[in-house]
Amino acid sequence: MVSSEKLKTFFTKNISFTPQERTVLLFLGAAFVVGVAIILYSGNKNSPQEANLPLSDDYSALDREFMTKSSPGYIAAVYDSAKLHPVNTITKEQLMSIPGIGEVLAGRIIEFRQENGPLNSVEDLLNVPGIGQKRMLTIKQYFENREKK
Repeated sequence: MVSSEKLKTFFTKNISFTPQERTVLLFLGAAFVVGVAIILYSGNKNSPQEANLPLSDDYSALDREFMTKSSPGYIAAVYDSAKLHPVNTITKEQLMSIPGIGEVLAGRIIEFRQENGPLNSVEDLLNVPGIGQKRMLTIKQYFENREKK
């Protein structure tokens, strides 16, 4: 068996670590040993079956679910349909709660309404700078679509 003095002499003569470096290496070695002991003691409790994770690398089902839940139609269904807002009386804060409308765009809508008077329908929002066909498809489901009388 090798004595600790021989090991100490070997490391100090052949591998020149400072006392601080030796302390860090000793700490890292001890942390490694403790980590291995914990893993061996706990067994394989974190298996994919227990965590409800897919057993393979095929995440296509999760991708499909994500795409479905992030679509504007799904979001609109989750968003309480009783909260449809009249396009001519909606406040800036209510506008900002609609997905796809931030503070700047909400301000533009309010400003457009003040300058041009009440809107005839939701489609009149297409005249607001920053609202194109794509955004209109996303946001129009949050407005009442009653025409002005």
